[in-house]
Amino acid sequence: MVRKPLRKSVASVAALVFLALAAFARDAVAQDAIEPGADMPAGIEVVGVGTAPEADAPAEDPATVVTGARDTGAMESRAAPVTTEADFFMICRRGTDGDATTASYGTARFSFDSEGSRDVKGQVVVEALFGNAASFGIRKAFVKARLAGVRLTMGKTTGTWGEGRVFNSGDVVFGFAADADLTAETISDPSAWLASLYVPLGDFSFAEAVFLPPEFPLSASIAKSLGVPDAPEPEQAGLESVRCAARVYSKPAGVKVEAGCLRDPDAGTWRPYASVQGRFLADLQLSSSVILPDDDPLGSGKTWETSGGIYHDIALGAGTFGLRVEGRVRPFGTWDASPIPRSPSAPSMPTPGASSAPDPYAASAFGEATWQSDAWFCFLRGLYSPVDASAQVSGGVRWKPLQGFEMFASISSNAGGGGDVYESGRDGGWSAAVGSCITF
Repeated sequence: MVRKPLRKSVASVAALVFLALAAFARDAVAQDAIEPGADMPAGIEVVGVGTAPEADAPAEDPATVVTGARDTGAMESRAAPVTTEADFFMICRRGTDGDATTASYGTARFSFDSEGSRDVKGQVVVEALFGNAASFGIRKAFVKARLAGVRLTMGKTTGTWGEGRVFNSGDVVFGFAADADLTAETISDPSAWLASLYVPLGDFSFAEAVFLPPEFPLSASIAKSLGVPDAPEPEQAGLESVRCAARVYSKPAGVKVEAGCLRDPDAGTWRPYASVQGRFLADLQLSSSVILPDDDPLGSGKTWETSGGIYHDIALGAGTFGLRVEGRVRPFGTWDASPIPRSPSAPSMPTPGASSAPDPYAASAFGEATWQSDAWFCFLRGLYSPVDASAQVSGGVRWKPLQGFEMFASISSNAGGGGDVYESGRDGGWSAAVGSCITF
């Protein structure tokens, strides 16, 4: 009866001795066999050998500490960093009946980034809006890979074609976001589901092809599967509905030159564009595009539009002062003002910026003055409709007293009569907001 415990003790001691010998052998291999520059299997790079860090020393790459080698191919794995950005707003704005209304709510953005290797990158960004309830949406969800001299992107992501911060006639793929806000740091940042193939053509030159399939009708499919009364029938598009675009980009003599075209089979149109950006005393940009329908490609010049802008910054005090002016012209558009009907009337989402109607006219303008330092960002921005002489003006300040923490305040107001693009009397015709942001 005493032999079983004895055998267990002997086995435990043997296991400990084996682990000790294995650890000694591993250290011996790390010290003697693995040297920087030594021949290793494909995809493995020797980066040096070390021991576990001291308690108060910065943590090192675990692969470096344990093995002295790092996988430089697809097998390398790293902990996926997660970043959370949360904004909290308190807003006072004009309501539908003309009285001042107040509201508080928050937004959050969760970013999950992962790099399996130097040649593969993925990101998922989930956005949330919360008050007495919460809603969620996918802002980005993509993977990028470098394969044999080309770069592949698939998923939902953002991007820019053409040149322009607010008015960009060359951005035929992403366009301008309908929820753009003049009080935000990034005024417009639209995203789209796509697959793209990027081919470098040399220094500062590339060609790119993009395919934009219709989004899957997920909400309608869920509602139908749950038996929701009067749920719409999910409609899935065929291959003939896939939009596609291509562009070529180069930078001869320091001047950015870009040209491309978007094909929209559902609309039956082609939209070629060209864009140029360079510097002569200030940054100058110009983009132009036209929509060519299949049934009348030569008579469609009425859809031609051109945007342009100028930007210049100078050092001022402890920061940088920037001045930007942009404009867009549709020569064959509407040059006569007429009242724009309001959409029927549920209260709009109380964003920090003032609200406006879509601009149907032939000319529009944007101006911006900013001052930015390490801790401060101050801005004054405005949109102007020359046809009906209405405008929207926004000003604000952002202060970053601590790393990862920011406070902000803004005020925005329309100046226009009834039926104008920037009508003062509409819901959200003026707005004031204060808030804070934390990033961790």
